[in-house]
Amino acid sequence: CRLTRQKGIDVALRAFWQIAEILPNAHYIIAGDGPMRGELEETARGFGLGDRVHFLGWRDDPHAIIAALDVLLVPSLWEGFGLVLLEAMALSVPVIASRVSAIPEIVVEGDYSPATLGTGLLVPPGDVAELASALSTLLQDRNLAREMGRKGRQRLEEHFTVERMIEG
Repeated sequence: CRLTRQKGIDVALRAFWQIAEILPNAHYIIAGDGPMRGELEETARGFGLGDRVHFLGWRDDPHAIIAALDVLLVPSLWEGFGLVLLEAMALSVPVIASRVSAIPEIVVEGDYSPATLGTGLLVPPGDVAELASALSTLLQDRNLAREMGRKGRQRLEEHFTVERMIEG
């Protein structure tokens, strides 16, 4: 992503810092570049996360990166359509995202029962505590994360194919 205020990476870093102690093997991968990179790198170091937060810079292999993730985190404060959400869903990667703009039209939020399980978790924009809770939930409950990823892939195939988009 573009490392700008809009993308909420500073919020995500604070949330990651909150769960870092209980999930000592978790790492946060940030692919992209922009004017906030230096500030964000300094924030990560200030939280003592320098060895667990990885700034990859601009990459031209986003599918390979997304496919390697346990969870895609989109903490945007505002957003357009959020194509990266569909890319994650295509790869069955569960999503945690801010409840802004068109994101709730893409990511279906539900409860944790099999009949009403969503395709990801949505949190209020800028809410560090809720974001930390969502991260903790999906990183600790791999079965839940896997099932949300599966449901995301199913939703993509049912609603966001080129043919369906043209029909709509």
